[in-house]
Parts: sequence; C-alpha cells; structure tokens
Amino acid sequence: MTLFVEDADDAFVWQDYLEVTNEEEVPHALFHHVELSMESSLQPGLILEVADKNDKNKYWPATIKMNCGALLSMSYIGPKKTRMPEFWVDITKVDVRPLGWCKQQKEADPESKVFLDPPSTMKESYPDEDWHLLNSTATTGKQTVASECLSSEGHTPIERLRKGMRVEVQDEHNPYFHWIATIIDNVGGRLHLRYDVPESFSAENPVPDFWLFYLSPRLFKVGWADEKGAPFRYEPPSITSAALDDEGGWGTILESCKQESKKLPSPADLFEGEREMDSHSTLGETLFKEGMKLETVNPQNHVEICPATVINVYHTGHFTIQVDSISGTEMPPIRVSYPEDPYIFYAGWSKSNKISLTPPNGWVSEKEDFDWDEYLTTTMSEAVPKECFVKKEETAADMGFEVGQKLESIDIENDQTICAATITKILGHLLWVHLDCYENLKPSIIVSADSMDIFPVGWCGSNGYPLKPPMDHLEVCRKIKLEEEELPAPKTSETTSAKSSWCPKIYFNHKCFTGPYLSKGKIALLPKFVGPGPITLVLKEVLSQLISTAYKSRQVLKELTCEGKVPANMHIEMLKAKLKTAIFSANVAIATSADQVEEYCKSVCQKLQSCPYLFGPDCNDGHCPVGCSTLSKSQFTSYWSKKTKTGVPIDGTRKRGRKRKVKLLKDEDVAENGKDDESDQSSHGDAEYKERPAKKIFPAFEMRTRKAKLPNFALLGSSWVWGNDGADDQTPARKRRRGPSTDSVQLPTPPSSVKNMEGVVRKRGRPRIDRSQHRTAATAGLTNPAMWSKEDVAKYLKKTHDCCCLAERLEAEDIDGKAFMMLNLPTLLENFKFTIRYSIKLCQHIELVKYAYLTEYCK
Repeated sequence: MTLFVEDADDAFVWQDYLEVTNEEEVPHALFHHVELSMESSLQPGLILEVADKNDKNKYWPATIKMNCGALLSMSYIGPKKTRMPEFWVDITKVDVRPLGWCKQQKEADPESKVFLDPPSTMKESYPDEDWHLLNSTATTGKQTVASECLSSEGHTPIERLRKGMRVEVQDEHNPYFHWIATIIDNVGGRLHLRYDVPESFSAENPVPDFWLFYLSPRLFKVGWADEKGAPFRYEPPSITSAALDDEGGWGTILESCKQESKKLPSPADLFEGEREMDSHSTLGETLFKEGMKLETVNPQNHVEICPATVINVYHTGHFTIQVDSISGTEMPPIRVSYPEDPYIFYAGWSKSNKISLTPPNGWVSEKEDFDWDEYLTTTMSEAVPKECFVKKEETAADMGFEVGQKLESIDIENDQTICAATITKILGHLLWVHLDCYENLKPSIIVSADSMDIFPVGWCGSNGYPLKPPMDHLEVCRKIKLEEEELPAPKTSETTSAKSSWCPKIYFNHKCFTGPYLSKGKIALLPKFVGPGPITLVLKEVLSQLISTAYKSRQVLKELTCEGKVPANMHIEMLKAKLKTAIFSANVAIATSADQVEEYCKSVCQKLQSCPYLFGPDCNDGHCPVGCSTLSKSQFTSYWSKKTKTGVPIDGTRKRGRKRKVKLLKDEDVAENGKDDESDQSSHGDAEYKERPAKKIFPAFEMRTRKAKLPNFALLGSSWVWGNDGADDQTPARKRRRGPSTDSVQLPTPPSSVKNMEGVVRKRGRPRIDRSQHRTAATAGLTNPAMWSKEDVAKYLKKTHDCCCLAERLEAEDIDGKAFMMLNLPTLLENFKFTIRYSIKLCQHIELVKYAYLTEYCK
C-alpha cells in the first residue's frame, strides 16, 4: 500500500489560494462567537478593589481604563467632577480583588484586617471628603469581574478553559437531563468533550466523544442541576440507554466527578446557567402542542429540510421534535428545540421560498411535489400556527455575508473535521455552505448566520487545528510554482504592471538609518530580501520581520496600526507583536497592487522615522540615494516631522547659487537703529544684506532643560521691568558688567497683575527685588492657577500679545491649570512641536504663573 505524503511546498495557504482564485473571505467581525472567545474579561469600565502599595490590608476601588493582558491602566474612585490620575497595575504582582471583596471578608470574619480606605495622598488632597459615602454611591450598581479572572492563568475564555476541567452537558433529547463531561481539549473555545461513564460500561459500549463551543446553550457549570432542582436532574446520556442506578456504577461515577471537579473548577462565569428567552418562550408551552407538525433542518446531515412532529413540550419553553418517518425501519433523529430555533419553520415555508422539501421516508403520494394539506389530512394532525415561529429581524445579507465568500465550516456528519467552505446561497438568516473538500455533487449544508459551527478564514491555522483544504488546492499550488518559474521577478516596481498583485523582491538595506524604533543589529541579521510572491503575503512578512527587530515591538505595531476608515486600494491584515509573555495584535493596512509598493514602503519608513530606503524594491548595496550614513539622527527626525528645517538638505548636498552679501554691524549700530533683518532686506532690494542681531542677555536661570535655560522671574531686576506690549521705557541706563545692552530684548506681555513693578533695589550690580511688593504685584486679581480649567488657561493666553496664537492649541489638548504649570521646554518642543521661539515665550508665562501660585497660594 502506497501512502501519499503531501509535499511541504504544496501545503494549503489561504492567502495564496484567495489570491489565485480571486475569491473573498467572510469578514472576521461577523463571527461573534470567535470574537467573544478572544475578549479579555478585564474590560474598561469595570471596577476592582486594589491593594495599597504601602499597606497590603488597605484597599480602594478603581476603574479599569485600559487593559493590556495582565497590565491594567486604572484610576481610583474620587470626588465627583474630579479627574483622578491613572496608574498601571500588574495583577500578577499587585493584589487586586473583585468589587465587594472586602465587605465579604468582613462578613465572613469580623476580625479580618482588610478594610476599605483611600490612599493617603488622596485623603490629604481632599480632607473634607466623606469617603465611605463616596464609595457606596460611586460603586452601587457597577459591574466587576469574577475572582477567577484575576489569576495569572489567563484572562480570555480560550486561556481559562483548560484540559481536565468538567462541565455539565444538557441531553440532546431531554432538556431536563444533565450529565458531567470532561474537557479533553480546547481549540480556540471549541471544546472536545467526553462523557464520564463507568469503566465497565465504556469497555463494552464506548460512548463517542463530541465537540461543543463553550458558548453552547447546552453547557453549564458542574452542580447547576442540583442548584436548580426538579425537574432538572442527573441522568446518563440518552445515547447510552442506561439508567441511574448503583448496580451499573452510574451513581458512584457521578459523585466521583463532582468531587474531582472541585480540584480544578471550570470558570463559573463562562457558564451562567439557563439561558433567558424572550417573550416568545411561552409559546413553547402554550401553542406548541404534542403531535403538531412543522418543518425542520435534518439534524443528522443539515442538508435537507423535512417534516417533523412535536413529541414533547416542557415548561421551560423547550420542546422535542422528531423527523417524520412512515416506514418505521429506522429510528428518526430527535432533538430539543425552542421557538427561537433558527432551524424550524412553519408548514409550507419551503414551498413559499421555492426550496425542495424532502418527504418522510416511506411517504407515497400521487402528487409530484409534497403537499402539506394532503399530508395533514392523511396523518390526522394539525400544523403549528405560523405566528409561533420567531422571525429573525436581521438577515445574513444585512450582516455582511455574500454568496461566494470563503470560510471554514464543521462537517456536520463528522464534527472532528473542519473544512474550507464557500457560501453558495443565502436565504434570510440561513447560509448554504458547500464544503470544498468534497465533490460539487454533494449538497451544501444549511447553517444559521450566527452558528457556532462556522469560523473565519485562518481560524484553524491560528489555533493549530488541521484544516481539510479544497479539492483543487494542489492545482492552485502548482500554478503558483509555475508563475514563480516562468515570470521573472521584476527588479523595480517600475517594470511591474500597475494592476498586478505580484510583488517584487523587497530588500532590507541594513546599512541605512534605522530610526528610533528599530535595532540596526537585528536588521543586519534579517534575510537580504523577501519575495517575490503575492503582494499581501510578501508585505505582511516584511512588516512582521520589521516588528521582530524593534526595541519595543508593541510600539512599532502601534505606529503601523490602521485607525478609522481603510485607505482606498489597501487590504487589512492582522499583525502580532510579542512582548515577553504577552501577545498584542492590531490591524495594519497593506498595499494591494504592485504600483503601490515603493510608495507604501516609504510611507512605513516615514512612520518609523527611518531612512526612506531602509527597505523596498531597490537594493542599494550600501550606497543610499539620500546618503543617510553621513547624516545625524536629529536631521532625519527633523526631516520626517517636517516641522523644522535642517541646515543640510536630506540628500546631503548644499544648494549652489548667488551668495548673499553679509553686512556685519557692530552692537552699537544695532542698538541705535533697532532694525531687524526683514526691514533691512526690504530696503536694499535685490542686494540682500543680513545684520547680526544683538545678543540677548537674560538673567540667571532657575529651570534647567536640555541645552536651554529659562529665566528666573524671582530674580528680576531693574533691567527686566514688564511694560505694556514690551515697550516700557523705564529701563535704566546702567548695564550689566558683561555683554551688550538688554534694551533690544522683547519680553512677553504679562497679565495686568504684574505690570509696573517697582521697589527694585540694587546692590553690588546684581538685581534684587522687594519680595513683598513683587508678590502683591504678581498676584493682584489672579485666581488660583491650580483651579484653572482649560478655558481659563486659554483665556489667560489670549490676553498676551506673544502667545495668544497658542491658546486654542492648548485648549484642544485639555491643558488645565495644573497641566499648564507642569509644561517645560522639552515637552513643548518634542510633543507639541512648537518652534523654539514660541516655546521659550510660553515657558516665560509658565514660570510667571508658577511663581504667583507658589507665593500666593502655597503659604
């Protein structure tokens, strides 16, 4: 016997297949059960009790602002209309509890040492606050998380459901019957389950394993049937045909499973118990009667719609239906249903939607098509009223499903198999899905648009589960090989067709400037090039390689993230970055045509502030077109920000042209005429002159910054007298011992509270101030800056003549009084991108406001 071994080069790759066949995939967002399986339980808005770092017994509630794995950005509960500062908490290192945990500990043990009390810094800032009243009002009705979610073992359902845990499973024939099953495996939230049965029984009559997604309404936490009570009870699975008695060992195995489940309990919050049904639930008990007829999708194969009969009705709103069979030669399939079931229909639904109905096995009629009136008359039964069936408000087409889209689907006849599939038909909320691994003659299976038996493209690959590929995937793989061999890879993007989806080689020019995010050493270890191949695959691999070379991969992923509307002719791909044990993912826009490759590579380089030729379709062999090896980091940073100009152009060359005539003036001449460069140039016409500006002398500096200093307004002397619009003529004739006159220094206009300062005393040539008079002048009519809102800051700046244009920008950034006084020169230059001129002027105002605040309001 010869075994066929699939060549590694012929392995099925979804993206290759979609590129060659020009097919589309179902958007991932339409699979809500998959999205929920990856969501963290620690969502923003939930409240937890966080231990004080100085006192482990003291806790205080805090709200989650952002989650990043085990790291949470939180802010404490504080007074109303007060913006509390945010802080980061690593729940693996800091004791974090669900809301109400301290109260539960006190109730369980009155001598418990844990208590609720805000941090000491908060109490000092708000000494008159009633913290206990604040806690009760701020946390009433708020949501928290289960204590299991705060462990270091995982925060998503995929991570929390582990092998060996036990769950209760509702019987597929009777909703009142439950039995315990063990989780054999967890594949992306899809659970491989095995009923717990006595060893003697399993040896003689092995019970088959089965699969259910963790959100299935048939799954419950262990002990739910005991808590609910009659009529719910534990009974062996109906497929075993056994009874709960001590002789068979079923009672013993049941008690043993309950005890074993306590050693490794399953997350109770993931199995919340009986699902709530809407108002139509009462229909199951009132209008659905035993013996009534309806139409249903055959639960055995999901490929045909058959007549069925209601055989049992339960007070929960559930009822049992059985596919009709007149021959009696076999046991027809039975399953539990409910009014909202997407797979049941009124009698005649198939005919009204022009769908063939499979008649009962053994039904004989003279009519060519199945006739419901004849069938009801012959069987002396009635149909379930049409109004009993709940109609889905949103159709599959409304949700975004389209005929021809690709997905991954479970083979209903063999639930261990997942196949590549195609949507062939859409009707209401139903999808007809063809499993591409079988011949076209095999009918499509019928699934609901919200079914948990279908998954997005790539789900099996991301969860390490085998996928049964389409029948023609080997032909597609060989077609790709032939294209690679026959079509030589273009050397540059210029030779590539504008509409081509074939990407040329993308070279890594590791000698180019790498920027602040990427490691030059790691880039040197990358392969010389990636590709050629399908454009999305090549660019995705290139970006993944770049992320792997980052100092902080998460930061690079953040820079590449596509936010808002997807750009035209771009494709969204999910990229991942790993930081220690945490994995981050984000959607990144990728070019889809060959003519975009070069510009796309440069745009990515711009985001990463690296050389525009760091990677791309051209290999420069160390000879960068812009000569980045000769330029400094500051020149590239300035180039990409486009806020300031460097002394040397980005290409490393200097422009040649007519030299300017430079007229050097003495300091005395500058002081006399007081003209600036612009006025001088305008007066000379074509002959351009450039005056050397007078050197500005500032007093001693109090705030030290990077290569810049700010004036100390506490030491303002007679040489610095604030005047209206900077034009006060009270500057004394006496000058400093060194340096030119300060007459030409232009100072920003201070608020009215600090104008016309007097009482200046000189001693030994150094300016001194009468402190009492200065304090009075600086704070007259000035409210407490710490209490300023962002509107107050903007109002203050608008009154100045030199920084009024910055008022709206600071207001847009939500800069209030406290934030205003914390600004400094590096922050204004690097974060706000202000020019050095405006940054220094604004810092002068900041120092003035801080001085007024410290002298008047910090007594």
